[in-house]
Amino acid sequence: MNPLSRIAGVAVDRALGLPSAAVPYVVRPDIAVPMPDGVALLGCRSGPDYQCHFIQGSQLLGTRMDNVRETLGRLALEPERVQVIETSIVDARRLPVVLEAFAEEIRALGPNPMKGF
Repeated sequence: MNPLSRIAGVAVDRALGLPSAAVPYVVRPDIAVPMPDGVALLGCRSGPDYQCHFIQGSQLLGTRMDNVRETLGRLALEPERVQVIETSIVDARRLPVVLEAFAEEIRALGPNPMKGF
């Protein structure tokens, strides 16, 4: 790390009243960070006995997912890479099977083409 950057960082920390770092660190932009190839969002199961303690969170998610799918399309990414899975407490035993099926779909799509950017 550039000594001037380190001195500036210490000065900013002191000015903000932050504790000094106990362990020195270095930011390395050349290190690859793993990215997911897909995302599964779990939400409360809708229906006549809708009992989500997030009130209308799952309903809002439906609207927001439309925006996510549109954005993925503009990025030339498959909208299937992000899925909402509705679940409830009675689905506890079924959930690993559902998540594995989602993982299989993602594996079939292949790696996220945005990796490395």
